[in-house]
Amino acid sequence: MKQKKKKSFSILMQYAEGHKYFTYASIILAAASAIIALVPFYKIWQIIKEILEVRPDYPEAVNISRYGWEAVGFALLGMVIYIAALMCSHKAAFRVQANMRISMMNT
Repeated sequence: MKQKKKKSFSILMQYAEGHKYFTYASIILAAASAIIALVPFYKIWQIIKEILEVRPDYPEAVNISRYGWEAVGFALLGMVIYIAALMCSHKAAFRVQANMRISMMNT
């Protein structure tokens, strides 16, 4: 009977020991950041749409400032969440690195 080969991710998770949740948190946070990073583009589209709908009476476009600030806010939120994802992934990676070194030294 052929022995099943372990996947690389499961091997790394063994080295992560109690810090596995940092890896999973980084995956979730990175995905959330990617989704939130799309919102500013939608807000820019809303600005363009509003301008095109009211032309040539541009003073009637009253939501442009709000959409602009929302775009900036979501861009900053996406960056903060991405930084949190990076911190989690680095915490897990350094734990894996340390445990791999310890394992190699003990063999």
